[in-house]
Amino acid sequence: ELSDLTDTAVSALAGAAVPRVKGPFALFALGGYGARRLLPHSDIDLLVISSGRPADLEPLVRGLLYPLWDAGFSVGHQVRSPKAQLQALRDDGRNLTAFMTARLLAGDPALAERTVAECFRRITRDTAAVRRELLARERPGSPYLLEPDLKEGAGGQRDIDELVWHAALHAGAPAHDTFALLEAGLLEAPDVDALDEAQEAVTAARWRL
Repeated sequence: ELSDLTDTAVSALAGAAVPRVKGPFALFALGGYGARRLLPHSDIDLLVISSGRPADLEPLVRGLLYPLWDAGFSVGHQVRSPKAQLQALRDDGRNLTAFMTARLLAGDPALAERTVAECFRRITRDTAAVRRELLARERPGSPYLLEPDLKEGAGGQRDIDELVWHAALHAGAPAHDTFALLEAGLLEAPDVDALDEAQEAVTAARWRL
C-alpha cells in the first residue's frame, strides 16, 4: 500500500513535468521500491533513462526530486542513457541487483521495454558469472543473534532478495517474487509458502522498528 501511494505521488510529479521535457524518457522504480516492498524511511530509488541531453531532462529531475526532498524523503536517483545503463550494470553489482526488480512508473513504454530487454540480454549473456557474483555477496552475522541485522544479515531480507534475483535471472526479466523458480522446478510450492511467511515476518519486524 505504501509503494502504491508513493507510485501515485511520483507519477503525478513526473506527469506534471512532461510538458517541459524534450524527448522521450522512462522512469523506473528500483530495488525494494521496485519490488513494492517500501518501508517507512526507505530510500525511494529512481532511475531515469533517456538519450536526451542533461539540460532537456532538468525539468523532470527538478520536478521529481525537489518536492520529494522538501517532503523529507530520501531519494536515490540516477539519470542515464540506455548505453550508460548497460555499462553501469557491468561495473557495479549493486546497480545490477537493483535493476533485477525494476518497475516502470512513468514515461515512454516502448523505451522502457527496449531498455529492459537490452539490459537483460546483457545480464543473461553470462548467467554463470552473474550467479557467482550473487553467491559471493557477504552474509554477516547469524539469524540466531538477539539483535540480528534484518536487512543485510544472514537470514534477513537480502537472503530472500537473492532468490528473487535468481528468479529474474532465470526469467530474463525483472522479478518481484520467486515464481519463476517455482515454474522451473527449482523450488516447490511448500518452499514458496515458507519464503512468503519469512518475508512477512521480516517485513513486519522492520516496519515495527
